[in-house]
Amino acid sequence: MQSTLDITKKKAGTHPPGFTLVELIVVIVIMAISFSLVTMSFKTWQKKSTLESEIRELFTDLQAVRTRAVTQKSAYGVILQPSGYMLRKYATASNYSTGTGAATNGTLVTNKTFRYGLTSAGTTTPFTSANNVIVFETTGMTTVTTPRMIIVVNPVTASPTINCIVVSSAHDNLGRWNASTSNCEIN
Repeated sequence: MQSTLDITKKKAGTHPPGFTLVELIVVIVIMAISFSLVTMSFKTWQKKSTLESEIRELFTDLQAVRTRAVTQKSAYGVILQPSGYMLRKYATASNYSTGTGAATNGTLVTNKTFRYGLTSAGTTTPFTSANNVIVFETTGMTTVTTPRMIIVVNPVTASPTINCIVVSSAHDNLGRWNASTSNCEIN
């Protein structure tokens, strides 16, 4: 039998322990919004990561080809394309004396395809047969006639930490394209 004291402790309108349907719906909505924000952030991060990975891969291959040219006493070429690049080994200087010859002559070492495009100096214009060849001679120096060539992985709007390479006759540098100054800022 219940005492009078026990009955007075019970409050009117109390519910058994647990969650109401409204509370569960609110929690589910909050979780869905959080999940969608994380998903959008992940996609942006993934794009940025892919861009950086592609430019680092090209940079590593440029360094390796430069080293191979010196150690193997053979000329090597990097033929840039809108969606990737080819590496070629040349037997004689006549194999790479012209841009078209360099792209078709020699032995194909590797052919790599990128998800994002390659352009020259941050433009949206892809490489053409007139401006797409970098040849490393047996000294490790390039035959680039301009003081430097800038290669950019697009889109530059993805805000990657690095997205461009400056190739000069003696060395290569990684950097980030600055659209306001139209220059690759070396890291």
